[in-house]
Amino acid sequence: MRRAGTAHAIRAGGLAAGRPNDPLFLALIKTVGSMVLSIAIYSFSGGLAFAVGFVLLMLVHELGHVLAMRYYGLSASPPIFIPTWAP
Repeated sequence: MRRAGTAHAIRAGGLAAGRPNDPLFLALIKTVGSMVLSIAIYSFSGGLAFAVGFVLLMLVHELGHVLAMRYYGLSASPPIFIPTWAP
């Protein structure tokens, strides 16, 4: 039995950045591309080492969400990183 939750409500509202059924190559392009963009933007604030570490930390966090979604049998779009920073 599938559980309806927040992820379904968000996708139904059209707020997801990607589609859950993207081919693997396209999903990787979206995730890695947004990671590179985030690293480039964060490196202006704290240097390259900070930017890489921060984005990798967010990746581990987002992969935790992916594992939880799979555990509950939900589909989700690939992780997309949207860089924001308030210095």
